[in-house]
Amino acid sequence: MYVIQTGKGWRAYTSHSIEVDVHYWYGDIADRLQEEDKLIGAGQGWLFTYTISFRQAQRIAYMWNRREETHVQKQLEKKASTSPTAMRHRFFKLVKQVCTENYDEQFSASKRKSQNDGDQVYDTHLKDGEYERWQKFREQHEDESLKFEQGSDLERSQALRYTAVAVRSVFALGEKTVCVDLQQYGAGKSWTTEQATQLLNKVLDTSHLLQGRSLLAEEVLDIFGVGADSVLKANTTKVVSDIAEGMAVVQLAFLIEKWQRSTALEMLEDLPRQPLSFFQRTLSLRYRCLRCGSMEYIRYSNCASCGESACAYCEQCLTMGRSRACTLLVQGGGNSNMRMYQFKRKVSQTVTVEKKMSMERLARLKKWGLSPAQTDAALSALQYIEEAQMEQSGQGNRARTGFQTNISDRFRYEFGRQNGAYSKYKNQCLLWAVTGAGKTEMVFPLVESVVLRGGKVLIATPRRDVVIELDPRLRRAFPDYRVTTLYGGSEQRWEQGEITIATTHQLLRFSASFDLVIIDELDAFPYVNDPMLHYAAAKAARKSAVRIFLSATPPRELQQAAKRGQLAHVRVPVRYHRHPLPVPQMIVTKSVSTMLVNRQLHPQLLQAIQRSWRRGAQLFVFLQRIEQTEPFAILLRQLLRKVGLGKEEFTIAATSSQDKERASKVDQFRKCTIRLLVTTTILERGVTIPRSDVYILDADGALFDEASLVQMAGRAGRLADDPEGKVYFCAEHYNEAQRKAIKQIRQMNRIAKRKGYLLSEKQQRSV
Repeated sequence: MYVIQTGKGWRAYTSHSIEVDVHYWYGDIADRLQEEDKLIGAGQGWLFTYTISFRQAQRIAYMWNRREETHVQKQLEKKASTSPTAMRHRFFKLVKQVCTENYDEQFSASKRKSQNDGDQVYDTHLKDGEYERWQKFREQHEDESLKFEQGSDLERSQALRYTAVAVRSVFALGEKTVCVDLQQYGAGKSWTTEQATQLLNKVLDTSHLLQGRSLLAEEVLDIFGVGADSVLKANTTKVVSDIAEGMAVVQLAFLIEKWQRSTALEMLEDLPRQPLSFFQRTLSLRYRCLRCGSMEYIRYSNCASCGESACAYCEQCLTMGRSRACTLLVQGGGNSNMRMYQFKRKVSQTVTVEKKMSMERLARLKKWGLSPAQTDAALSALQYIEEAQMEQSGQGNRARTGFQTNISDRFRYEFGRQNGAYSKYKNQCLLWAVTGAGKTEMVFPLVESVVLRGGKVLIATPRRDVVIELDPRLRRAFPDYRVTTLYGGSEQRWEQGEITIATTHQLLRFSASFDLVIIDELDAFPYVNDPMLHYAAAKAARKSAVRIFLSATPPRELQQAAKRGQLAHVRVPVRYHRHPLPVPQMIVTKSVSTMLVNRQLHPQLLQAIQRSWRRGAQLFVFLQRIEQTEPFAILLRQLLRKVGLGKEEFTIAATSSQDKERASKVDQFRKCTIRLLVTTTILERGVTIPRSDVYILDADGALFDEASLVQMAGRAGRLADDPEGKVYFCAEHYNEAQRKAIKQIRQMNRIAKRKGYLLSEKQQRSV
């Protein structure tokens, strides 16, 4: 860590490669880059040589720079001394303050950690020798300790006295010893012009590798080919020769503002103020993870990296690598190269311009072969995306161009500036499409609109199998663009492309990277109700980016926002084959557990299954509990054999999330080798089976909410050769979730009929 006098005043910096900083400030790199941050005078500065953690150094640098920016005018008014000696003294006082806070924090964290472990002697978790110094200080100042203990917590007073001893021992050398002249220290350490040029070229050549990324130092080194994971691979291409050179590249990129750099965890008081929930306020939280945004899951442990006995780390995003308070987090620049549509308009020309833009969009949609409902939805979403980005660039004005008036029947969109809702849902649009509507095909025109203008698109989904399925479809649709597929274990995880398909957890590694973010199945696990993934999706989008949410069963909050006109949205109430959705029928039956005990089905349920079997349908049978799937499949096999059905052993099967052969059974079910599959909600999404009927047993159970029932019902009638599949809700009671699910399905059918999306009876017969 060092402080140097620049054109912007006295600035503090941390460094992982001091040779780079010395040559940057006293060499010719800044001159060749035409940097405005020039040195003044002789470029006076000092280097802090005492060993402290990177977290402490970053905090000291942040506080110093913030104070300098805040008090620079006051210093001029008061004519305070800004000589190197005075500034160095001020800096040393700040270092003492931060290190005092750090020792206090370490003591408190060690106490909490030991209490959690059940250890009453929490003082032994401190570093070797510190406990003895603390005890000695207590004996010498026993009279003083009474003043600390009166009216205050005993442990807190002990912590205060301990920190006084610790800081006194750390800074016994004095400021002149630990603060040395930077230029003298750098004498003989600066690089030659040739070495500096090579390093600068590597920074410029590798800047694209981290564009829009948010990565830990270990991950950056993996990209460079010298990390712990990359050295194990035989075919790894090394961008730099070793770790030292890799950190030198990171340091120079930070100095020339190609990349940003910080600790992975930052203290809350160092972040911009923002409202906290009641739960967060009561916890007295100190840290926030800058990668996942978590504040509730900060834990402490012994750290081999910084040597502290209680180093904070984030438990929420632990599966993506340990994010610690002493870890370097590197964020690449995310500047957009996307071009905006150029339309020079006047107020009198508004209608003409809007008509021209609408005709251009329709022309672009024709090649995708969409149905009328898909075309209307894609056209509305295209208009929303392009108008939003034009408004961000200052070229558009929705209120003046008549955007709201022209498509209010589709979006029912209002700005909501009166009630403050606009800012919450700004640049967000919900594409509310029924199951089997062809959401992926509707997305293609939106992707094309952005990549044609040089932008980057992200398609994120909670499920890995959906990511793998989308990869070949997008590559066929966009052969001229690079498609990157990211999931756990993906070989492309460090690659860049115009189109990125990723699981939602992979978004933690991005920051301000994409011009269009599309979240598919936002109501599915694990994305739904996970603030970390919502934070990651927002962080991955650029400031001017638009976020599109795709769902057949959006969360209640978004449904209400759409109905109130606060969230732009468009509904697709019909499937691509233009037939109405199958409306579920009710069958009153006993519970599954009762049927298993009695070894019999309700006669009406058994008759319905027989009808489905004889018409050649594939049968989904959804249950709530995993342990019931296999016994119920055995019961069905026995009962159907008595009536001459299901004679083959393998035609009736069961599967669940715990079944290792689930993928194989689903494939057999898709090929009609298996006729009846007993399963759980694991197959409520993303599975299309030809000519299928759906039976949902225990439909009144707590695990089946409105969204689950709609999704399971959506497995029937998905294909054009059998659009009228059957859906049955089988339960003892008719509850609210079933009523709402049936209401939603009927409402979509009414909207489709009113808008003329459904085929006429004559067209249906001809088909």
